[in-house]
Amino acid sequence: VNNELDKLVRDSIHMKEISLADINISSAPVIELVPHEIITRYAGISNKIDVQNDIIKIVVIEPHKNTNHIGVAYLKGLGLKKGAIGTTVAHDSHYMILAGTNDDDIVMAANEIIKMHGGKIVCKDGKIVKEMPLPIANLMTDDDYNTVINNMRELKESVSVNEGIDPFMNLSFVSLAVIPDIRLLPGGVFDVNKWKFM
Repeated sequence: VNNELDKLVRDSIHMKEISLADINISSAPVIELVPHEIITRYAGISNKIDVQNDIIKIVVIEPHKNTNHIGVAYLKGLGLKKGAIGTTVAHDSHYMILAGTNDDDIVMAANEIIKMHGGKIVCKDGKIVKEMPLPIANLMTDDDYNTVINNMRELKESVSVNEGIDPFMNLSFVSLAVIPDIRLLPGGVFDVNKWKFM
């Protein structure tokens, strides 16, 4: 294997650690997930996380070019009651996407993903519950397939979400700006039907 190429594909995350201030917002649109679908709906505006009403925070970060572009909004329909989850598998641009019930766990998840050079993670109460590094282009691993299958199963089992929702699959599509109705990009919330930022 070409060493230079190997280093290049294993070093695709180029961003500084994020802080609480980076994801602080007052009010923002609520993106609602639809069970058994990858479409989303606009569900109004919120000014805070409201776990009782299934409204949590969602963050999308451009992780490859040190742009410090971060989109923040609210997410409904995931059903997460505690902690945060994150992934760098996010069609098509493979942004870092995080969703959580509190800012501390979201920031922890993001910064741990940076250290892993990409991957999937579950954090709760300031602790890493489960992580799966994906260091090859922040999308793949050279672990054997049984290890990957077990890791994915353990990741999903460590998260309780709503019926009809796959925590990592649904999250990975929230930044794909060609599927209605609204998406979150590093530049903000995007209305797919009107083809403009909200």
